[in-house]
Amino acid sequence: MCLITYQKKASVAKKDIVCYKAVNTAESRFFDEENRPRTEIVATSKNHNFHWEISVLYKTRMAKAKNDIAVADDTVDEFYFGSAAFDQRAKTMRQNRLVSIGPGFHAFLHGSRKGYRINATCVIPKGSRYYRDATGLITANQMKMTELENPQTSTKMNF
Repeated sequence: MCLITYQKKASVAKKDIVCYKAVNTAESRFFDEENRPRTEIVATSKNHNFHWEISVLYKTRMAKAKNDIAVADDTVDEFYFGSAAFDQRAKTMRQNRLVSIGPGFHAFLHGSRKGYRINATCVIPKGSRYYRDATGLITANQMKMTELENPQTSTKMNF
């Protein structure tokens, strides 16, 4: 999935930015070093199967994606492309001077999104570089997951 935006250059976060993700969750059962049974909730991103650990700051490079218009979000699709056929999207991007950001940590700026079950809260730390779009999406070069919903109880787990 790419972030489609009018923003030409990355912004720098002047303060921490709270954002949200819809991640896949599963229980992982194991024995610790003292042979006691443990259960851990494992979170992976929906599109690239990236494994998230709570309270770990992840860093990556962001890049503009050339000719990449892989949009996996109906809200973005409708906002930027309307009824344009898939093969016409590159032309629409050029005509409207849109930019596509591929690599980076993608998230939502709001705790709800049509078609998604938001189950994680994250922070983009002050000083991070980021792009955002007009529909409430954000992509950053740094992100840390701070809360994850327990799939069994639907309660947030703080770490």
